[in-house]
Amino acid sequence: MSGENSSGEDISADQFLTLEYYKVLDNMMAQMKWRFEQLSNIADDFQFLSAHSLYVTPVEKLKKYAADLAIKYNEDIDQEIINEIEFFKYQVKANFTRLKRNCFKYFKRN
Repeated sequence: MSGENSSGEDISADQFLTLEYYKVLDNMMAQMKWRFEQLSNIADDFQFLSAHSLYVTPVEKLKKYAADLAIKYNEDIDQEIINEIEFFKYQVKANFTRLKRNCFKYFKRN
């Protein structure tokens, strides 16, 4: 019966509320942990798209990562990403080089 624990002893309304509160907190913490793990997995899948990875990773390896990503997320990403990754790499490289040059000029002046 509600309001009783397993040994048959009555618990107060405050104790019942406290127990329910901790159940809710436990459930929320479990959900947050699960969501964080899922988000970490997704971040790992997309890590090769970071500016640093695009800058230093060879094109063939990037194409393999892109193909793996397209297979894993086939409903959201099509195979065209494999062809686009090379262009994207060179765009990032050009912009990254320009950014480094501009930062160097800025700090040299100041």
